[in-house]
Amino acid sequence: MKKRASVLEYPVTIKQVGEYMVFSTPDLVTTVAITLPKTSKEVLEGLARIWKKNKERLRDFDESTIKTPSPSRIRETQERKSEKPLTSQQVARLCGKSKMTIIRAAEKGLIKGTRTEGGHWRFEWPEVTRYQELASQVAGFKKAETEWLTPIECARIWGVSVNTARNWIDSGKVYSEKSEGGHRRVPKRLLEIVKL
Repeated sequence: MKKRASVLEYPVTIKQVGEYMVFSTPDLVTTVAITLPKTSKEVLEGLARIWKKNKERLRDFDESTIKTPSPSRIRETQERKSEKPLTSQQVARLCGKSKMTIIRAAEKGLIKGTRTEGGHWRFEWPEVTRYQELASQVAGFKKAETEWLTPIECARIWGVSVNTARNWIDSGKVYSEKSEGGHRRVPKRLLEIVKL
């Protein structure tokens, strides 16, 4: 049996995109974006985040039936990453979701994109990274035991009216799930992430 490649064998690209520094490993389809760092310590923190994400991705491959991708050479990696905005189909492949899920997320404002004259969605890399991180954190809420809050409790924490909190939850701006009784609930840990 062939030994799996080490996380350090996968090339990581680092690139400035607007006001972000984007770390990505195209072979593993992982991306981390941070605001443009002011110190070398912040750059190292970004590298640590992509390294951790790559380790998790390799662990996911080990636990699934999907074949782990082989590390590419650096030149191949640089050619894969283009500066052009991504289509909804490309984002869907990167995020492991359907094209319609990405379109619905864009229409709800969960992932920011622009529309072409023909009505097709286009997404920038930093926004795709932000959406990937939010989606992975939301998936973590489903797996982990967490405390769930009512819209009234959310409204108190956010400092808004109950109707505003319900509108944000019902529109999909804030992730929620229905309880057994059919009521919307928001994971308490999500409130630390979501900035409204």
